[in-house]
Amino acid sequence: MNKKALLAILTGSIIAGSSGLLIKSIHLPGASLAFLRMAIPAFVLGTWMAVSGIRFFRGKIRPLLWASALNAVRMYLFIVAYQMTTVSNTIIMLFTWPIFVNVLSSLILKEKISVRQILLLLLAFSGILVIFSGEGFSFSNIHFLGMLAALFSAVFFSVSYVIFKRVIHQYHRNEIIFYQNILGAVIFLPVFLYINAWPVPLEWPLVSIYGLLMGVVIFHFFLYGLKHMDASKASLLQYIEIVSALAIGVIFLDETLTWRIICGALLIISAITIMQRSK
Repeated sequence: MNKKALLAILTGSIIAGSSGLLIKSIHLPGASLAFLRMAIPAFVLGTWMAVSGIRFFRGKIRPLLWASALNAVRMYLFIVAYQMTTVSNTIIMLFTWPIFVNVLSSLILKEKISVRQILLLLLAFSGILVIFSGEGFSFSNIHFLGMLAALFSAVFFSVSYVIFKRVIHQYHRNEIIFYQNILGAVIFLPVFLYINAWPVPLEWPLVSIYGLLMGVVIFHFFLYGLKHMDASKASLLQYIEIVSALAIGVIFLDETLTWRIICGALLIISAITIMQRSK
């Protein structure tokens, strides 16, 4: 295994675990924060592309734009999930995305799915149900809605993940990250202007750190690792983000890990780990 790729994935995953802490520290509506989170990387990397003389929207750009649109929805749901429920609930739901990669591969790409894979998918889904059961299946429950947002965010991420993996060798990492964010910045700009909710002066450093750290830095680590490592191995290593997020939630946000969260997480992680290793 490429040691640099391994270190890149692990470093990016540990940093990514702090997303929840940053989101909960910034008091902005979800759409406003989604705009800033995507506009900052798009502006910084768009400037880099212009200075470097790289032509915008070159090559077969349509798949990247589709992935960018999906990522816009994914980002909004991602932020709303952290705002509505605990870091532990959110991070575990978000990391169900490999489940949906397997389901989508079977339904859309017509890849064969074995009985073993079906049983592992059912095991993983049982973990989801265990965690949801702790809050009750009610649309009046804010934690339930937050976990539901995280679950749908995982679905959108699983689709965009496959698209970016297919085109990663055709573009520079900075281009990939630029296209990942540009449509989201455009889509959320009118909403941001309409809401007119700007960060207070003391929040601007946090917003800038969030945009640059989560929108540029960690994706450099992830894309480098993904380029030099099989997607299945890279996705397994990214599970260190769960450990990082849970530790940050307990230490800095005084969150409690219930037995349902622990059992559900073990079911999900075990099923996906076995699934990925069997590929």
